[in-house]
Amino acid sequence: MKRYTERTMDNLVMRGYEQYVDDAMVVVMFHGFTGHKTESSGLFRKLADALEQSGISSLRYDWFGHGESDLTFDQIRVPLLVRQANEILDEAFRRYRRVCLLGFSMGGAIAMHVANNDIDRLILMAPAQNMKHIATDFFTGDDQQTHDVHGFVLHREFAEGFIDLDLQTPMQDYQRPVLLLQGEQDMAVSKTQTEALHAALHDSELMVLEGADHCFSSHAYHMALAARIIAFLNR
Repeated sequence: MKRYTERTMDNLVMRGYEQYVDDAMVVVMFHGFTGHKTESSGLFRKLADALEQSGISSLRYDWFGHGESDLTFDQIRVPLLVRQANEILDEAFRRYRRVCLLGFSMGGAIAMHVANNDIDRLILMAPAQNMKHIATDFFTGDDQQTHDVHGFVLHREFAEGFIDLDLQTPMQDYQRPVLLLQGEQDMAVSKTQTEALHAALHDSELMVLEGADHCFSSHAYHMALAARIIAFLNR
């Protein structure tokens, strides 16, 4: 059953959906840069529905500055989103016996950063290990503090926060199974980067979808992703 849910952190409200089946397992979903809790073409909604039909609960919130959660995009910073990620995971650990984490794009990078061995399974969809590129791509002048990204006002401090975000150490320490999902034609996160991550991990599976772009933009891709994720969670 899907229900709207709100959670407060530092007097800020994050807004999302929970699809509760029982307390056995939950998949926490972290969406991407400028995305939202439903994601492009309803990707997260479809995944959550497929999980529910397979007897698995899910929990997904908008990041601050995204979707319906508090703050505007120019107000958010990387440390705030990391604290939000940990707050969401803490909620999941309090209420469910097994917690799995799914991160897409920027959400994948944050998932990598906060990963620990209490997380039963980790699913990384086109994980943006290259998020630091937004600092160099969008901010070339020393005096430039903001940049318009398709209507989202990006602050320099938010972009530069990805430069020192540690992804390598948590992944070296993570010993649980990891599923990597990658579009062959992804122009935002290269297949080579995800393949290198696959080679470096302790226990990982890699699925490359032929012809798929960064957002896996077709219903057929969405269904293929859902089937592989469910099989991975039940292995």
